[in-house]
Order: sequence, then structure tokens, then C-alpha cells
Amino acid sequence: MKSKIFLLLAASLMVVSCNKATPSSEAPKSSINDSSVVPATSVSSDRGTSSEQKSSSVAPSSAKGSSSAKPSSSSAQPSSSSAQPSSSAQPSSSSSASSSTQPVDEAYHAKVESMLLSDEEGKPIDVEFDVPKEYLSFAHKSTTFNKNLAIEALSFVAAAPYKDELARLYTYHSFDDIYYSEDYDKEQEKDSVLFSLAHKKIGNDDLVALSLSGYNYQKQWEQNLTIGKEGDHEGFMEGVTKVLPVFLDYLAKYNEPKVFVNGYSRTAAIANLMSTFILDDKIVEESNYYAYLFETPKGVSVENTKEYKSIFNIVNSADLVTYVAPTEYGLKRVGVDIELYSENADAKVNEYNEKLVLPTFTPRNEDPEDASIPNFANDIDFVNFVISYLLKPVTDIGDGQQNRDISTRENFVDNVQGDAAYLVSLFFSLPSDVVEDIKTKLSEMGAFGMLGLLSTDGLYNFLTPILNEHNFAYDDAQLKTSTNAVAELATQKIALLLLFASADYKQNLMRLIDFHALETVIPLVFALNTAE
Repeated sequence: MKSKIFLLLAASLMVVSCNKATPSSEAPKSSINDSSVVPATSVSSDRGTSSEQKSSSVAPSSAKGSSSAKPSSSSAQPSSSSAQPSSSAQPSSSSSASSSTQPVDEAYHAKVESMLLSDEEGKPIDVEFDVPKEYLSFAHKSTTFNKNLAIEALSFVAAAPYKDELARLYTYHSFDDIYYSEDYDKEQEKDSVLFSLAHKKIGNDDLVALSLSGYNYQKQWEQNLTIGKEGDHEGFMEGVTKVLPVFLDYLAKYNEPKVFVNGYSRTAAIANLMSTFILDDKIVEESNYYAYLFETPKGVSVENTKEYKSIFNIVNSADLVTYVAPTEYGLKRVGVDIELYSENADAKVNEYNEKLVLPTFTPRNEDPEDASIPNFANDIDFVNFVISYLLKPVTDIGDGQQNRDISTRENFVDNVQGDAAYLVSLFFSLPSDVVEDIKTKLSEMGAFGMLGLLSTDGLYNFLTPILNEHNFAYDDAQLKTSTNAVAELATQKIALLLLFASADYKQNLMRLIDFHALETVIPLVFALNTAE
């Protein structure tokens, strides 16, 4: 399990492209007080390209963004035949799920190993839950949020990184014609997207499920931070170009199927963006489209002002990732936001599993000696402070330093994007022994030593001996450039850095990261106030 120190770095770099927002800045929010949740309405208008103008292949038009990559119908197609269950625990990319020893009348038991939180002995905490068969139901309207279907979607999210676990889940629900993307069988690259497709009959209806893997990855962080200067989020759009053509080919085998889409984090953003193409071109009617996405970042151009009432983003407004990338940068998520955050979120998480304990939040009261830092009474106040400070234009530049202003999308791309994307991708690719070595050496540093990391070549000179000792391959020139760029950004945001250095406020930042983890999301979904 990777160290939180790298998540802190990643979050600090990611949040430079965040939105200063209240919990419902773009997408309508549903107040969840019963089992029939109808999304609030918002103004709907054309984003500039009508569905009649788009091609039938649903290739993204130039009006949607600047990316030149287009989904193509020539992509590899899933097998049209329904494969029989295989005895292999690792099906090939076009095979059906493997046989399961689980009795069909038992609830599917899902287990998630904690990504961020650990017990008193430092061991990951397993978060477990059962999913009855009847939760996979589409009897309700697609525009009505259904808590049980959200819990079902969580089981797919938890299984998505692992073919054998997906096989068990698909077998449990009697899916057939199962397809796994080729990236499951390859070494991960920056554009890898692990996704699976499956079909089953529900009464007289066909159901197609698309499940995308959104955690347990490394190199794809590079695309998370590749925003691009205009239009939709460039990195997420690259994910759409990999998934959409295969998805369209698969859908074509069935007559007006119901569609169940689920994703988390990065792939929630990919699915959110991809859904606009599917729904705009009426490849699937809204009444048949059920998208349940968790902790969804922002990747759709704000020029798209249409409503998407069958896309549900189950998000925690205390999660830093849900603010990435920003309205200030011309990006948002679409659909209906279902809010997970509440003042007693800590208690809900701990009640679900007593080992799940979030870091303590420390409010900030008025400090007459430092008026540059506002007060913050809760997590969302703190998020907004962090974002507003990072997006504040840079005025003081150190001698010999490049201006790392990131107050606009263009400035972010020109001044930070490439270096930040490389460095975060590198850090998340490090083996655990390298991570532990870095942690140990950082813990042995005094305050002046830590500040020395921000000097020219300081971070580079700290990292390279460790990487060399472990024989970890890296691009020397790129590492030097990237570490210096990040150090310059840090020194130009020094007040925020010093704030994070204090024990209390570092805990506040840890909370914003921990709120993103599945082991926090799952209890909060179960705690949603809905009448059964």
C-alpha cells in the first residue's frame, strides 16, 4: 500500500486544477429523504452541437473539445457469441466469467482492502458488505435514484480491478457474453483503461453492464493531470476514445437494452464524459440508461449545459478529488449529484466499522496576526480555502525561478501540467520498498532539511540516490525538470505549504484525501437516509 505522503503530493498537484465551489455548484443535487428521489431541475440548453449534427458513430465533434483522438468503430470488437462459463479464474478478453463455487442463493459478499486507512497495527482494514440478487433491479425509473442499485454498483466498483473477482460477480448474477478489455492482460500504461462488458436477461429485457476499474493503478495518473487548454478534459477524453467504440459495438448486438454503467474516481469521470455522447446521440434512451458513478472528478466542458437526469454522481463534497478539474478551468461533471458529506460523517464511518477512524478535523478561528488565512469551521470550508489559495495568481517569484502561476487553465498547462503529470505518475509507480525508504529518510530530516528540498535540484538530489540504490529506472532529465517545477510551485505557495506543515492542519488535508477512499465511501453510501 502506497504511503500517504505521495497521495498528499498528488492531491496538492491535482487540486491546482480544482473548483472553488459549494457542494452543488454545477450538477443538481437530490435531497435524499425517501426511496423515490427525483433530481432537481436545472436550465437545459444546447451546448453548440445538436445530436442531428453528430455522426452516427458518436465520434466526439470538435465542439466538444480540442482532443484530436476520436473513438472509431474499427476498434477491436467483442465476440458476438455468448461464451459458456470457463473453469479458468482468469478469463481471456472475450471469454465468459469463470465458474463460481458460491451457491447462487447466497448474497454476493464484497470485500475491499483499505487503500488509505489502517488499524492500530498499521494493517489495511477490510471493508465488507453483502449484496442480495434483488439489488440488481431496474424496475424503477432511470431518473430516480435508487440506494439499492447504488450498493450494487459499489460491488462492481470493488471487483472491477480484478478479472477473477468480476468473474465471480458476473456468475452470481448469471451474466453471459462477458468481455474484458485487453488492458487487463497488459502492463499498465498511461492510457490504460480496465473495463468489462456483460449481458443478461431481466424478464424480456436485455441488460448490458459496463464496469470500469477506477483504483489500484499507477501510470494512469499522468492522464488524470493532463487537462488540455480547452474543451473537455484531455486525459479523460483519451479514456473515452478507448472505451466508447468497444461499448458501441457491444450494444449493437442487443435491441434497445437497458444499460448499467458504474465507475469510481478516474473512471467515473471517463464514464461521465462518455455518457454525454451516448445520450446526446440517443444511442441509448435516457429511460434505459442507469449510470451510478462514485467520487466523480470534473471532465466535461462547461459549454455543455444539457441535463442528464439518469447519471448519478455519488460524491462527498469533503473529497478533494471531486473538485478536480475546475469550473474556473471550464470543466464540470454532468448529471445529478447525490451528497455523501454530513457533519457526522466521521461517526457514520466508524459505526460501520469501528476500526475506520478518520483524522481529527481542526477548525481555524480568527487569528489577527495572520489575516491572509481565513477561518474554516468544517471540511468544505477548508477545501474552498485550499482551492482559492492555489488558484490565486502568483505575484512573488523567487530569484531565477519561473512563474508557476496556475490561476487559469492555460497557465496550468503551460507552467505545471507536464511536470506534475510525470512526477505523480512516477511516484505512484514506485515499489513499496522504495516508498518506505523515502518515508524513512524524510522522517529523519529536520525543518531546514525539508525546506532544502524546495531549493534548485534539492528534491532531485534527495530522490535520485534512493532510486539508484533500488535500481528503479527513471528519466533523469525529466525528473530534474519536474522536481524543480514542483519545488518552484511550492515556494510560490509557501503560506499553504507552511500551513500543511503544522500537525493539525496536515490532519485536515489527510481527511480530504481519506474521504475519497472506498473504505470511507462505502459506509457513507450505506448511511444514506432513504426509506426502504
